[in-house]
Amino acid sequence: MKKHFAHIIIIVLTLISCQEKQSGFEISADLIGFKDKSKVLISDISSQKVLDSTMVMDGKFVLKGFLDNEPSLVSLMIFSVDGEERNYTSIFMGNEKISLTGDKSTFSDGVKVLGSQYHGLKTDFDKLVNPLYDERDKKLQQMFALRNEGKWNDSLQSAYWSETGLITKIDKETSKITEHFIADNINSYFALSQLVTNKNDFSKEFIQNQLDNLQPKFMETKYVNVLKTHLANKPLEIGEP
Repeated sequence: MKKHFAHIIIIVLTLISCQEKQSGFEISADLIGFKDKSKVLISDISSQKVLDSTMVMDGKFVLKGFLDNEPSLVSLMIFSVDGEERNYTSIFMGNEKISLTGDKSTFSDGVKVLGSQYHGLKTDFDKLVNPLYDERDKKLQQMFALRNEGKWNDSLQSAYWSETGLITKIDKETSKITEHFIADNINSYFALSQLVTNKNDFSKEFIQNQLDNLQPKFMETKYVNVLKTHLANKPLEIGEP
C-alpha cells in the first residue's frame, strides 16, 4: 500500500511539473483612450494563429493563451466598437506574465511592457530603426503625391529609387543598423528572429557567422532550423523552373 501511495505521489508531482512547464502567457493591460467594448485580438505574427480575444472595459483587459514555439512576435489589435477603426502594436514575448500601459494616441508606436524578459531588446531596436521607417513613409507619401499630380518622371524615379536614391539610402541604412544589432545581440531570441526576418538581405557568410557564435541553448530553436534550411538551399540558376 505504501509503495502504491508513493507511486501516486510521484505521478501527481510529475503532472504538476509538466503543467508548470506548459503554463502559457497572461497579459494585463491598462490603456487610456479606448472605449468600452472595443474588441482586442492577439495573434502570433509568424503563424497568423489567433491566440485570444476579449473586450476593453474601463480601459482594461486581460488576455491569456499559449505560444507553441520559442518567444515570438505577436500582434495586438484593438478594434473600435463599430469596427471602422483599428489600432495595432506588436510585442516580442514568451509564455510569461506581463502588463501593458499606454495611450491610444501612441499605441502604434509601442506600449510600455513590464515583466517580459524578451521585449526589452525589441524596444531598443525600435528606437534605432523607427525614425528611419517614419522617414521612409514620408518619402513614399511624397512620391505618391507627385504621381497623383502627374509630375512623376524618369528623373524622379532615379532620385527616389536608384542606388543613391532617397528611399534606397534609407533602406541601406536600416539594413546596416539591423545587421549590427543582430551581430551584437545574436544570443537572444529577438536577434535570431530578426535574422530570420531579414535573411534574404544578408549574405550567407554573415548568417553562418552568426550561427557559429550561438550559444548551445539556441541551436534547437525554430529560428535556427529556418536559417539552416535557408543556407542549404542553392539559388536558382537562370533558366531553371
